[in-house]
Amino acid sequence: MGLDPITRGGKVLVVEDNYFFVELLKAAVARLGCEVFVARSGIEALDLAWKHQPDLILLDVILPEEDGFAVAQILRANERTKGVPIIFVTARVELEDRKRGTSLGAVDYITKPYRPSDVLRRVRRALLRGQLPSLASRLALTAKAREVMVGLRLAPELREKLRLFDGHRTLESILAAREDDLELLEFAVRLLRTGMAAVAGEGPGRLSSEGPGAS
Repeated sequence: MGLDPITRGGKVLVVEDNYFFVELLKAAVARLGCEVFVARSGIEALDLAWKHQPDLILLDVILPEEDGFAVAQILRANERTKGVPIIFVTARVELEDRKRGTSLGAVDYITKPYRPSDVLRRVRRALLRGQLPSLASRLALTAKAREVMVGLRLAPELREKLRLFDGHRTLESILAAREDDLELLEFAVRLLRTGMAAVAGEGPGRLSSEGPGAS
């Protein structure tokens, strides 16, 4: 498969001290065209996070020096890294651990053993969500994107998704109701990019019947 055109160029920090799981995570993330950094301890994770400002952190809980929960807490307290999404990838399966991860602002919690395809899907979802612009600009950009795309020849699948963005619902409400719909999330990102390109005077963008979801 070719590299994902939307997530390509992203930066992902993998924090894991087990060589086997490091390689599995690196292989999954590489399929998205992302640059991967690897930390094998909590202290190294903090150093790399501050140095590279990743778009996503895959964080194990059981680590040398500082455990994953402590690392997440430090990252959230720092102005430079407080907004970086974190996915815990760990063998800790207890409900209390999941709740603790959520309380630290994790966007997802994946338990070992895992399927690489599942990791790929959830990493891609987190990266796509990270590309959505701030709340204040979403509706305006969506409206502009709709205006641009009304005249485009869209495949039926894309036109059906376009109808969801009717100007009365925010992206948050749509995606909250269909949070596992990766195609819809990708469409939202492309829709907003089209709006931003139009606002910038760069034309209608690249969203067309050739985009994902088209047949």
